[in-house]
Amino acid sequence: MMLFSSRWLILASAVLLLVGCSGGGGGGGSSSGNNSTISNVTSFAASPGDTWVSLSWVNPASNFSGVMVRRGATCPATSSSGSLVSDTTGTTAIDSSVTNGTSYCYSAFVYNGSGSYSSGATAYATPRASYVAVSAGGIHTLAIKSDGTLWAWGFNDQGELGDGCIFASTCNNRYSPGQVGSDNTWWAVSGGTAHSVALKQNGTLWSWGDNSSGQIGTGCTGTCFYYSTPNQITTDTNWASISGGGFFTTAIKTDGTLWAWGNNYAGQLGDGCVKGSSCVSKATPTTVNTETDWAAVAAGANHVLALKTNGTLWAWGINDYGELGNAAQSPTAYSSVPVQIGTDMDWKTIAAGDMHSLAIKTNGTLWAWGDNSSGQLGITCVASCLTVSAPMQVGMDTDWKDVDGGNSLTLATKTNGSIWAWGNFSLSTGGSSSVPHQVGTGTSWSKISAGGGGGTSGIGGGHFMALQSMSPSGYVLMGWGTHMQGALGIGTATPVWSPTQVH
Repeated sequence: MMLFSSRWLILASAVLLLVGCSGGGGGGGSSSGNNSTISNVTSFAASPGDTWVSLSWVNPASNFSGVMVRRGATCPATSSSGSLVSDTTGTTAIDSSVTNGTSYCYSAFVYNGSGSYSSGATAYATPRASYVAVSAGGIHTLAIKSDGTLWAWGFNDQGELGDGCIFASTCNNRYSPGQVGSDNTWWAVSGGTAHSVALKQNGTLWSWGDNSSGQIGTGCTGTCFYYSTPNQITTDTNWASISGGGFFTTAIKTDGTLWAWGNNYAGQLGDGCVKGSSCVSKATPTTVNTETDWAAVAAGANHVLALKTNGTLWAWGINDYGELGNAAQSPTAYSSVPVQIGTDMDWKTIAAGDMHSLAIKTNGTLWAWGDNSSGQLGITCVASCLTVSAPMQVGMDTDWKDVDGGNSLTLATKTNGSIWAWGNFSLSTGGSSSVPHQVGTGTSWSKISAGGGGGTSGIGGGHFMALQSMSPSGYVLMGWGTHMQGALGIGTATPVWSPTQVH
């Protein structure tokens, strides 16, 4: 018995020695070997960006020398199949050798010091173009992706989503983004109350949606109340910036001229008309004046703000709530021509809410005026300041970067990348705030837009949209607010009060 047992032990040791020597080294080799003794990674995840995929996992606690990640159209079955992405002892990797819109499977293989591999843990990802521009209209939203495609969602009863659908129950609400046509050369976009305006990279101007006041700009009136697909406006190729208002549109050309068209009952086209007589709607772009030094324009529900290249600030249109910022002017008056606001020449950024106005100076201070019924001006005075007829500074901070006004709400960013909100629906509970408060703790926000366009119809989205930077590059689009008729684009009709990703 003793002799037989010794021989058996010698044979068993030889077999174990042979098994322990099988497989390749840490950077390659066969997936065969002592797999049963090697644990897989856990929590293996693949997060797609624009043209990259971020991979993360949790390493085994023992019997571990490294992790090899491989990629394929199907899941790599062995440590030598597919394409090598990473070989590391860490817990993260970035795959930047991918194609937008292509689906991939990743397999993670753990190996030990003797070169034996575990069976691969798998994760899937499909890189998508990231959003680069966004505009929140009345109760619809428009956005452009990094591949130049244009997307829209929300209310669509007047063709404002540009998908060719109109006057059908299936057209009314879209809760997730849908592509507008198939073009991939879009550059800028702006949403009005119920119409949409966009620029292509070749400088052409396009519009669609409600045309009840000629705000589309095709020249057609009376029989052309709606357009459900993009229509080119003029044949000019030198349009530079756009802003859709309540029922009118404004734009600037590369030569510095300013143009407007659509509803004009309160002089919002800036053409010098007299309210109640010659203030008729115009169905084609018309110059505001002959000046060629306009730098930026922002259209509200029924008023307009504009900057000149010398840093001066101008306004025209309705003034029911002091939104023109001229304290000497009657709050119930209006202006049918551009009127300068003060004498300062250090204005840098402008935004027009439905009935309030906002601007940032070169020193980083933020100013607001107009309707303050919901605290949308962000000033501590509320009950006694329901209307403010001249620019009033918002707090004392000097690090404001960007601002946008919507339907009784305001959204802004600071130079540190933080995002702030005030007015209607601005709190995480869905309530209102009369002073700026930070939304979350993130500091990677840019390109903001606040929903509005109430105007004479009284409707307004009450939604916030913003781009958030993601590592290592690109942006994700986030939305929050009332979510009327799908304006947030998050796939449901339920309001959300904190930023939620739009897919």
